[in-house]
Amino acid sequence: MVFENTDIPTDLPEKLQVLIDYWQDQVDRLGRLPMLDEINLMDIYKIAPRIFMADRIVLDDGAVDYVWRYWGGTLCQFAGADLTGKRLSQTHDDAAVNIALESYGWALKTGKPHYFAQALRVKGARHADWDYQRVIVPLSGRSSPGGEPEAKHILGVYVSVHDRDIHQHKAIRDQTASFQIS
Repeated sequence: MVFENTDIPTDLPEKLQVLIDYWQDQVDRLGRLPMLDEINLMDIYKIAPRIFMADRIVLDDGAVDYVWRYWGGTLCQFAGADLTGKRLSQTHDDAAVNIALESYGWALKTGKPHYFAQALRVKGARHADWDYQRVIVPLSGRSSPGGEPEAKHILGVYVSVHDRDIHQHKAIRDQTASFQIS
């Protein structure tokens, strides 16, 4: 199942739109995908607590995984742990990993933002379920010093579907993806 999403909703919650606008401004200014080191979180500090950054890695067996470079404070509060430095495959169950691999891979391959909404079930978290929306945008980096830039980083932001504070979330139990805090 490929989670292609060419249509970003026009009525995004403000926190998601802030990321899309910031990223698009960078793309327009640079004429290409922004490099990771060209992103300044202070430019979008109002949404920083809800932001995550992930680095694409290729394992020895050729499989792709992502390492959480940054996991915002609000996300840490929700999950009950800071996932920074851990791998996607260590923190999420198989269903959530597959969703992330598909959507992150699509964004990196196409160079386009990706929108997704679903219920997230976090094991051991303070909140059992979270009905969320998220937007991700691709960023470039270099595999080696002086190497050609390639899309290899994800910057994203999460909000409640109803754009309420995470602590006021609405539990949704129909469709869930799990998170494993280790």
